[in-house]
Amino acid sequence: MTYRYHGHSMSDPGISYRTREEVAGVRLERDCIERVRNLLLEYKWADESLLKSIDKEIRQQVDKAVEFAKNSKELPPEELFTEVYRGEVAPYVRTPDFRKSVKQYSA
Repeated sequence: MTYRYHGHSMSDPGISYRTREEVAGVRLERDCIERVRNLLLEYKWADESLLKSIDKEIRQQVDKAVEFAKNSKELPPEELFTEVYRGEVAPYVRTPDFRKSVKQYSA
């Protein structure tokens, strides 16, 4: 049900075992984001200008996050294995929006 547009790694461009036409065809016919976009437009739940503004806002958020990551200091070695779920569960549940992270409490 899913499709990977790129290879598995930098050493795998993903075109040695499938053609560029195949990848382009899947992107055109089965891409889930395009499918939802087309449904939003078809049922008039959104118009092109709204979708463009949403896309622009998301790109700005991603660019800001990338800039933050590039400008952040490297973690010290003692932090490399923190918040990795092995044995103990972290004291909170992380979400993509850190402001909505949920603290877990033991009963």
